[in-house]
Amino acid sequence: MLYRIVQEGWRDAFNKTDRLTMPAFKGQLSHEETISVITYLKTLWTAKQRQFQWEESRREPFPAAP
Repeated sequence: MLYRIVQEGWRDAFNKTDRLTMPAFKGQLSHEETISVITYLKTLWTAKQRQFQWEESRREPFPAAP
């Protein structure tokens, strides 16, 4: 899920503008760079947040390289 958000962007449900809440980085970041960004961001999370994300993505933490 995080991989897809970084690549395709994300719109908060309360965002009523034409702009994405988080812009897409597809075409700007390689597969490996996207994984590196996510790995770095996870270092900023609390243990509880890391545990939650691990439970959510334990079957497929990252998609296979294109």
